[in-house]
Amino acid sequence: MTLNINTLKSRAASAQELYKSCQLCPHRCLVDRTTGEIGICGQSDALKIAAAVVHHGEEPPLGGEKGVGNIFLTGCSMSCVYCQNFQASQKNLGEIVTPAIIAERMLWFQKQGVKSVGWVTPAHFTPGLLQSTYLAASQGFQLPIIYNTSSYENVETLKLFDGIVDIYLADLRYSDSGIAQKYSKIEGYSEIAQTAVEEMFRQVGAFDEDAIKMRGLIIRLLVMPDNLAGLWETLCFIALELSRKIPLSLMSQYYPINQTAKYPELDRFITPQEYKQVLKMTEELGFETVYIQELDPHIHHIPDFRQKDRPFSDGK
Repeated sequence: MTLNINTLKSRAASAQELYKSCQLCPHRCLVDRTTGEIGICGQSDALKIAAAVVHHGEEPPLGGEKGVGNIFLTGCSMSCVYCQNFQASQKNLGEIVTPAIIAERMLWFQKQGVKSVGWVTPAHFTPGLLQSTYLAASQGFQLPIIYNTSSYENVETLKLFDGIVDIYLADLRYSDSGIAQKYSKIEGYSEIAQTAVEEMFRQVGAFDEDAIKMRGLIIRLLVMPDNLAGLWETLCFIALELSRKIPLSLMSQYYPINQTAKYPELDRFITPQEYKQVLKMTEELGFETVYIQELDPHIHHIPDFRQKDRPFSDGK
């Protein structure tokens, strides 16, 4: 975080007004969440979290041996039929907390020696998280903050985190907005997500794991069955419009879950050939850093947020 504490305090205070006519995400629902109204994200202005735990499943340089202190927010602007976190993102599972409680948890993570703190799906709770960060920073919080996102974001909202977020961990899920509408129930994903990632890159540049301070953009690419993500087009966008220096996280963890039984084309795991094909694309385009995953689906733990203190089956 590079923002000074007084500017952070001012930004956090002014952001509270944004809940009154909510345009925090691209849906721009315009509901007054301070009166209990909810938007497409399914949330009022009350901060709600599904879990706040040390997590060892993020990219290696972000957590190391100690892991990342992840705060999983309830609700989401997308409704992916294959979402692994569907209990939190779509079923509204979670606990209402105050910004002070989240600040306490961020400070607790710091005491545990983790390398960073991550907010998972944070945009719809922007005002509350800004307040939480101010409270934590005023008590000595200094860890890098990770903004873990689907990239279905408003640039105006992202600008509120300029100088606060150190690392953007951004999915680029689809290159075809029609596919996005079918499987994630959103409009205009491709253009919106690309514009959002451009803003993230403007703020923090490419992630450099050799730098003294952890900072920068990492882009996640989920390999889906039958190349439904359209990853060649996405990779070309990154290479030609952003930078080949941006590390890519090539995820093999697609899991047929949630509502995939209704979509036969999604109701299977990916094959080794599908994963290798995308890896070859990254090589052909000259990307400098690509994080890869094992293809064994049994090592990718699906969270159970009914166990809020231990949502991952490996106990981590």
